[in-house]
Amino acid sequence: MRRVRSNPGSWQTCCSSGRRVLVGFARAVGDAALVATLHDVAVLPELQGLGLGRSLLVRLLRQLDASGIVDVGLLAPDASRGFFAACDFGRDTEESTVMTLSGPGVAARRGQPLRGMAVHLKGPAQAQWLQHL
Repeated sequence: MRRVRSNPGSWQTCCSSGRRVLVGFARAVGDAALVATLHDVAVLPELQGLGLGRSLLVRLLRQLDASGIVDVGLLAPDASRGFFAACDFGRDTEESTVMTLSGPGVAARRGQPLRGMAVHLKGPAQAQWLQHL
């Protein structure tokens, strides 16, 4: 296993086989001060159940702890809740409600960019964004 170089507020670790093939990775993103959100723990299906996911998660949590992160959250799909529960993750003690804002119109409200937000797109990206306004 090795730590992957990342930006402040972003932590990753990965595991490869002797043939230098990526077999698993874990990733978290945060504010580089107090909180982080675990976004991925992935292991090749044929290698799941061998403890690689737990090892990746432990290594990542150690990185977060060394960075001063005191609160780690995640959104767990039903299929992975057992894994995270076995790794000592539990319900949010603040009983937060998961809310999301997604889709092509994220940056727009009634066709207008959010206040203070500058949009600098050109070419196909601009055309694609504008068609959603």
